[in-house]
This record gives sequence, structure tokens and C-alpha cells, in this order.
Amino acid sequence: MLLSKLINNGTLHQPFSVANKARVTNIIGLITVGISALYSLNYLLILDEPLVALINSCFTVAYFLTLVFIREQHFRIGKLWFFGVLIFHLWAVSYTHLTLPTIYSV
Repeated sequence: MLLSKLINNGTLHQPFSVANKARVTNIIGLITVGISALYSLNYLLILDEPLVALINSCFTVAYFLTLVFIREQHFRIGKLWFFGVLIFHLWAVSYTHLTLPTIYSV
């Protein structure tokens, strides 16, 4: 029931095409929030990296804001926000896990 409400978030009184786009954005946002939250727990509980877990948790909250934008019917801002956060998150992860170890190993 809660999952259905989250997926249909922001679709009330919207045309069919707009409602479908909002649902897809909500589904992608929810999947990303779930994966990011699992990674945060992994960093905290298994890898014992609380700082990395905190940073990743900030990205998780940022991904969740996509659902808030969609609920407020700011569909374009929600999509731009999601992909902006995704690009920044990918850059941060690749920089810290790929670039920094290469710089310090030389």
C-alpha cells in the first residue's frame, strides 16, 4: 500500500502521459534511494567507514528529494534534480575510489 502511494506520488488529476512519466520517475527514484541506502548501511556496518556512510546518506536524502519535487508537481525540476545528483554522485565515487588511489600510489 505504501509502495503504491509512493509510486503514484504526484499523479492525481494529471493527464495520462504526465502521470506515466511521474510514475517512471518515482520508480527510478525509489530504486535509487533503496540502493543508495543499502550502500550506506554497507559502508557503516560492514566496511566500518562512518564518514563514507554519512556522505552516501546525504546522497540518499538528495535522491529522495526527487520524490518531493514530483509530489509538488515540479516534474521537470524533479527529473533534472535526480540526474544532477546522479552525475555528481558518480563523479564523487569515481574520484574518491579511482582517482585518489592513483594519485597517492605514484
